[in-house]
Amino acid sequence: MEPDIPTIGAVRNIEIRAENSERDNVEEKSPSKTRRAFSQYCAATGSSFLSMSMGISIGFSTILIPELYKENAEIVVTIGELTWIGSINYIAVTIGAIFSGFIAEWLGRRTTIMILTLSYTVAWTILYYTKEIKMLFVALTMSGLTGGFAESPLQTYAAEISEPSLRGGLSTTVSMTLTIGVFLQFLIGSYVYWRTLVLINLVFPAVCFLAMCFIPESPHWLASRSRFNECKRSLIWLRGWTDSTDVQREYESLFQLHHKTTITRQRSRIQNIKQMVRVYLQKKVYLPFMMVSFTFFVSCFNGSAPILTYAVLLFQKLDSPVNEYTATMILGLLKVIGGIITIVLIHYTGKRKLTFYSLIGAGLALGIVTIYCFLQNYHDIDVKQYSWIPTVMILVSVFSCTVGIKNIPWIMSGEVFPQNIRSIANGLVSSTFNIYSAMINKVFLYMVQSMTLAGTFLFFTLINFFGLIVLYFILPETEGRTLQEIEQHYAGVRNLKDRPIIIRNGTSKSDSYSTVPCSINS
Repeated sequence: MEPDIPTIGAVRNIEIRAENSERDNVEEKSPSKTRRAFSQYCAATGSSFLSMSMGISIGFSTILIPELYKENAEIVVTIGELTWIGSINYIAVTIGAIFSGFIAEWLGRRTTIMILTLSYTVAWTILYYTKEIKMLFVALTMSGLTGGFAESPLQTYAAEISEPSLRGGLSTTVSMTLTIGVFLQFLIGSYVYWRTLVLINLVFPAVCFLAMCFIPESPHWLASRSRFNECKRSLIWLRGWTDSTDVQREYESLFQLHHKTTITRQRSRIQNIKQMVRVYLQKKVYLPFMMVSFTFFVSCFNGSAPILTYAVLLFQKLDSPVNEYTATMILGLLKVIGGIITIVLIHYTGKRKLTFYSLIGAGLALGIVTIYCFLQNYHDIDVKQYSWIPTVMILVSVFSCTVGIKNIPWIMSGEVFPQNIRSIANGLVSSTFNIYSAMINKVFLYMVQSMTLAGTFLFFTLINFFGLIVLYFILPETEGRTLQEIEQHYAGVRNLKDRPIIIRNGTSKSDSYSTVPCSINS
């Protein structure tokens, strides 16, 4: 079947209309900003049920570990196997994330998301019926792989369906629903048996599958596959269920961008493969890759990852005055609140300042925990009456991380790479987060044994302030900028420190009607 590429005459007519539209000062009546935003949030929310399943998978280990740590546990495990339970999800996610971009680029963002909901269903079913540690590892590995495959399509989809003024909030919504999934595990897991919890977890991938049946594919991906008619229908849906005239400018921009790419792709497959390799060696690819990867490193090794995984055991060790499961539930709730606050604040403070405030807050809080643990090691100093201090400070550190450093790199990974490799690069850089998470979760219990809690929390404190210093010099402000401006920044064409000229619809003058980045070859 021939792709629906318009004829040469049609192409010329579209280009002429695009030129004329730029000179046309008469604004056509279009849907309200609220309606446009609502349609885009509907699409992001539907896909976010999959990220909620990812959060559920992460939070499940926190509930499962203390259950298996008991003397009369249903499944007998060793300490070594217990550390694997805390890290195997991230190891599997790492493998999945490496390939997630290729799969999302091949099948499309929407189709990939729908397939992965079925994979989660199988994983939870195996978990429910498992009776031995081997099958438990199989189910956790499958769940982790599914989460890894989901990373690129989720973040890329959120970035590609949104307008510049909404992209930060929409991308944060994806991260926030992951946090909601973690909280729901902590909340429900505090009251029900872990196998019952697994049955409840089956609901979320089912809801995601049904929601995605009514949501369109990314218009960027459709245009890159020369499916221009479907691209226009997708834009009509995503811009407030409007008509074709209201999305004509954006559609024409997408057509002009991707039509050239399609022709190039059809000329020489071998040449394109060689070109792809060269693309990844360009500074507008490897510079943002290193920046996002380092931000992920800080977000994992600053303590937030192991605190989440071993929360129940950690609150027990610190003699929390609150029940350890209740404290863990509060921790999950604070992560949800922090995610909501991020959505509200990111438009006003930007990503850069929010990251700095986050690291300062987490560093100071964990510094206080470090001091408490040092004093606790001296038997002649009774600090038991102050046991509420480390509990509160751990909650403060988790909240601070959620408001900035935990969410910001996920948002940026969906917007800092060039369009034609965004999905693949997103998947590759996301894998670094899971490598870091697996590493710190695997060694955390050994760190506590060899360095004590005081030494472990001192390490986390230093990482927060080290990250603050480095990110001050390498983290750009991308909030409110188009994908094209961000790509040009890393290509050395412009500097994001230079303020854009803002016009009425909230986008920069350099890209007044499009959220589309320029071609990698332009």
